[in-house]
Amino acid sequence: MGKSTATWLLFALCLVIVLGAMAWLTMNVIRLDRAEKQARLEAELEEKVRLALWRMESMAAPIVARESALPDYFYQSHYSPTLLQKGETTDPQKGDTTVRLPSPLLTSQTPYILLHFQFEPGGEITSPQVPPSGMSKKDEPARLLKEMENLVDRERFLASLEKIPDREQTVQTVTPPSRLPQKQQQSWLNTVEMQRRTEFTQQAISFNVDNVANTFLPAADLIPDVLMSPIWQEGELFLVRRIRSGGRDIVQGCWVNWPVLKRDLLKDIGDLLPGADLRPSDAGSRENGERILASLPIRLLPDEEKSIRAWGASPLVLSLIIAWICALAGTGSVAALLFGAVSLSERRGSFVSAVTHELRTPLTTLRMYTEMLSEGMVSGEEKKRMYLETLRVESERLAHLVDNVLAYSRLERQGGRERSERIRIGEILERCRGRLSRRARQAGMELVLEEHREGFSSVVNADPTMVEQVLFNLVDNASKYAVDGEDRRIHLEAEGDSGRAILRVRDHGPGIPEREVSRLFRPFHKSAREAANSAPGVGLGLSLCRRLARMMGGDLRVENHEKGGASFLFSLPRCGGPETVKQARNDFNG
Repeated sequence: MGKSTATWLLFALCLVIVLGAMAWLTMNVIRLDRAEKQARLEAELEEKVRLALWRMESMAAPIVARESALPDYFYQSHYSPTLLQKGETTDPQKGDTTVRLPSPLLTSQTPYILLHFQFEPGGEITSPQVPPSGMSKKDEPARLLKEMENLVDRERFLASLEKIPDREQTVQTVTPPSRLPQKQQQSWLNTVEMQRRTEFTQQAISFNVDNVANTFLPAADLIPDVLMSPIWQEGELFLVRRIRSGGRDIVQGCWVNWPVLKRDLLKDIGDLLPGADLRPSDAGSRENGERILASLPIRLLPDEEKSIRAWGASPLVLSLIIAWICALAGTGSVAALLFGAVSLSERRGSFVSAVTHELRTPLTTLRMYTEMLSEGMVSGEEKKRMYLETLRVESERLAHLVDNVLAYSRLERQGGRERSERIRIGEILERCRGRLSRRARQAGMELVLEEHREGFSSVVNADPTMVEQVLFNLVDNASKYAVDGEDRRIHLEAEGDSGRAILRVRDHGPGIPEREVSRLFRPFHKSAREAANSAPGVGLGLSLCRRLARMMGGDLRVENHEKGGASFLFSLPRCGGPETVKQARNDFNG
């Protein structure tokens, strides 16, 4: 296992541990945040429900109180105050001739009450709003009375009254338990809230009964102390009581206009619970007091989606997002740094291997030839001259390699120092022509300088030394890789094109495979094996050339010539002032 593989495996292991810990922490924080958010939403909903129930109690309790305060004789269409003061019955069928007064219920127009009624012991139903024959009658009460005869009966009311618990027993002192599970806390609070509303309702009813009693004749002791009980029958709401009056066991009550009452109750709580609904509930049901009115058997059904405002992202979630962004950014940064370090290490290893192999050949030749010359093993002047020429060529090759490495090192360390000057392309080529030709001849090749008037007369702002180094590396490259071609010429051309001067170095070798083009300009792209099986070099020259070209505001690219061989295009911006060179340099560097 290589060092780079072990490094990446260790990094992957650390990454799994860190991300695993982050994921575990994230899941737990999100779970706790959701639980807290749900608790806040439930608490907000319960608070709105509590306020809504109190509002509805304040509207419903006076209705029950008013009906409970009505004297029993009001349920006759006409009654005799004289007989009432004597404690006698006011039965209109006895034919007494005392003065009779109309019942206040005869003309009652309460919006929440449809009809007042009374069941006689024999089951006959009457209404103070429907007088006996021979008296003026209203059509609507008579119709409602007829409908009620088919809807309910006395026995069903009595059976329902038997199931309703005593009001005084519904109010009990609730002692909070020492310890209560969290899920049961809301249920316990609902029970306490229900008992408080029940106490409030009873106090409101008692207060209203006393006030109503003081307005009627005869005295308050004639007001019955039996309160109205709400009962649902056939989907309709009734307030009913059972009393004894004049030796008779009668059932009195009223038919509640439930649609109108429901509409007004929901309107009153519309700001708290929009979209809520009211449904009938068993009058004897008070389990946990969950969303049930104490004055009427009505259950509140809130629309949770409309009643609870949407909560935004909590600080914990935002903190988690920021933490994940920082963790991923940190991981990416570490991975990038690690990749750069591993890549640099591999490149350095490849460079060391390639340079070691590249240096071994000239150093071995130098050592062997110098030993032979120093020990007098070479006889003849011609042979000595040949050996010395070989030593000179190998030393130049070694110097060229060292110069490239040092130049690239300076670029990496300092960015290079450009000494630009305005100079013609032709002048630069005249300076380096001899050196380039000599390098081509060493490889048994010929440098052909193709002169074009426009190209040679182009003036550029560049460093002549850098231009010469780029051209020498390109010619050196062609001398290595095109040496086996049938046409052993290396063409050096100067052209002008749309504000740029182009120097083209073209050979007649095998060209460059497409798979090699993408990595041709990478530094140290040759390994020791590639250096051993290819032309001499460490894969640094072309990378150095492109960096030098771009430093001067130009560029270097490669293409395979249509007639065969590789063609390198070295472009430089023509002089148009410092801004032109600066803009060209920015274009290529960007």
